[in-house]
Amino acid sequence: MNDFITPPNHINFRAKRLFGEMGRIADGAIAYFDLDGGGPTEPHTHSHNHLFIVTEGEAKILLGDREITVKKDEAFLVEGKIPHSVWNSSDSITKMIGITVVPSAEMCLRPFMPSDAAKIMSWNKDKRAFRLWSADRFGDFPAEPSELTAQFDDDRKIPLVAMADNEVVGFIMMRYPTDDNSLIRLGFVIIDDSKRGKGYGSKMLRLAIDHARNALGAKRISLGVFCDNKSAVECYKAVGFSIIGEDSYTIDGEEWKEFEMILEI
Repeated sequence: MNDFITPPNHINFRAKRLFGEMGRIADGAIAYFDLDGGGPTEPHTHSHNHLFIVTEGEAKILLGDREITVKKDEAFLVEGKIPHSVWNSSDSITKMIGITVVPSAEMCLRPFMPSDAAKIMSWNKDKRAFRLWSADRFGDFPAEPSELTAQFDDDRKIPLVAMADNEVVGFIMMRYPTDDNSLIRLGFVIIDDSKRGKGYGSKMLRLAIDHARNALGAKRISLGVFCDNKSAVECYKAVGFSIIGEDSYTIDGEEWKEFEMILEI
């Protein structure tokens, strides 16, 4: 119990400082590593950082050309832009808490919550913008927040919000359109209309691409975008999507043409 102290006015209590200010916490998880367990098998990178806290056993972190041992009651911050992987280096199960840390000024994605729906729905100020975003997925404009939440009715749909400066600034849904889990399809992509012009759209898309590749194991990402939504088309092209076809839909009695786009990752 080296480095543990008993703070003033505490009894039968010992604490050890593991970390200080390092950014904003996006999410956290607990992991159990069996013997020789860990991953990913090929070290990866991403835009956020990871704080790993070992509560049982011992972990080995491969970070670039370094190898770091993290023992029980120790923590280590992994800088996400450096290739890394994490492994059990003990002779029994290792238990670890992982916390995703985002520098305060950076964007991150987090799971959608029903309480986000009203804000997201408010970003479409007129019926045309609403249809460019949602096509025929809803009835009348404006739609109720509960109608957005109802879209995510199974575990093959992954709705995410983009956070920047501690507020929701964007939304994107990822889903598996077929039984082929190597393909992810994007939908309901939108940025707060008052925050446009700051590059948030391309940042959110790049985070979604990273998530599809690293967390979901996708090899390809597809999407559909109406041809008249020129700013969205250019944004998708800027992050690597290519037009592979064209289709048309009847929206409110009119024919709207749509580009089919794909990205190989």
